[in-house]
Amino acid sequence: APISTMNEVAMTFALNTPDLGGLLIGPSKLAQLRASLDFYHKLKAGEHPALFSILKTIHRKYAPADRQI
Repeated sequence: APISTMNEVAMTFALNTPDLGGLLIGPSKLAQLRASLDFYHKLKAGEHPALFSILKTIHRKYAPADRQI
C-alpha cells in the first residue's frame, strides 16, 4: 500500500533513525491507532525500504551538521 499520511512518513523516519529509541503516537480515534499499528507492523516487515532513503537525502540537505544521521 502506498504511503498516505505524514504520520507514516514520520514513523518511517523515526524507526530507521539509530539515535531514536522509539515512537510516541497520539491518535484521537481508535481507527487512527489501528492504522498506526498496522503501518508499524508493515515497516517492521520490511515494507517501504526506499522511502527512508529518500527521507535521509532530504534530511542531509536540510539538517544542521551536528544533527546528521
